[in-house]
Amino acid sequence: NYLENVNVIYNNIKETNAIILKLQKLVKIHSSSQRKEKFARQYEVEELSVKELILDIKS
Repeated sequence: NYLENVNVIYNNIKETNAIILKLQKLVKIHSSSQRKEKFARQYEVEELSVKELILDIKS
């Protein structure tokens, strides 16, 4: 049981870290106009409608 709990905690930490890294990348994209333009160009390359990053979500 103890090892199972440790594994669950470890996996949760790994998932949380992955989410934090993704959020940090999004913040970097939005904070730089060049990165924001590069983000928009990727939508054009894939022929998708251009999306805007969400600035803030109140909860």
